[in-house]
Amino acid sequence: MAAERIGKLREEIDSLRGQNAELESLIAQWQGTVDILQANEKRELALQQQKNPATAPTTYMWQKYFDHNGHPYYYNATTGQSSWEKPPDYGTKPRGPKGANLFIVRKCRRGELDNFYDQELRRAFEPYGTLLRAEMSVDPDTGNSKGFGFVSYDNAESANAALAALDRQEVGGKTMRVEKTSDEVSRGPKTGWGGA
Repeated sequence: MAAERIGKLREEIDSLRGQNAELESLIAQWQGTVDILQANEKRELALQQQKNPATAPTTYMWQKYFDHNGHPYYYNATTGQSSWEKPPDYGTKPRGPKGANLFIVRKCRRGELDNFYDQELRRAFEPYGTLLRAEMSVDPDTGNSKGFGFVSYDNAESANAALAALDRQEVGGKTMRVEKTSDEVSRGPKTGWGGA
């Protein structure tokens, strides 16, 4: 009876050791992913600071990722924090004061892919002031840029400078239209690409 009980305990111990090894492997994989994300973000932030040391990083930095088992987790590139739980500020998009928010459209042909994302948008607009937000809209299914986005500064003067410098200019190989967001200006008739 005692030998049988000892045998069952040994089997249970072996089973638990196997489960422990699997869990340690999953933790190591997750940590490796976090380390890569943090290293990439630090590298990008260092490049941004070299180009313009006065530029503050965006506060809208929580991103959703999935581990190899398909479980979602969240990573904040600004703070280096990660969380399995959805952060309370996930998805909040900061806006600047009135007059400091811009809408950006890149001129693309129908069906044409645009390789212009948040980082490229940030690089184009950060020379004009402190960015609160620089975000290109992407298709959630494919991850492809939709060719339009939003930029918010901490003041209207920076937004005006960016608008004057970049509207109808070629940036990243495509002409870009820059305007104040629709909730900030009274609009007359739309002029489109060809109008004044």
